[in-house]
Amino acid sequence: MDSITNEDKLKCVKRELAMRRNVYPKWVVSGRMKQEQADREIAVMAEVVEDYERRPALIDAAASVVTQSKDFRIGMPEGWEGDPLTDACEDLEDALLR
Repeated sequence: MDSITNEDKLKCVKRELAMRRNVYPKWVVSGRMKQEQADREIAVMAEVVEDYERRPALIDAAASVVTQSKDFRIGMPEGWEGDPLTDACEDLEDALLR
């Protein structure tokens, strides 16, 4: 199986949101689901879509900070240890790319 990208995930959650918006009102009318539950489930999925839509900007921002931090280290004395900001930014970038 090919790796699943963030773009693949975004497309999937958008399809799921569209399905919920189409199906849940019918389920409410039929009594299969309460209106409050339908509203909540749709709202949760809408926020997941928003999260995945924001990811590229977050990744770009994290990469920019990491690059700036690495540029800062150029010219530092030999044996100088990495700064916590770079480590934290690299961890953030890794987490966002999952």
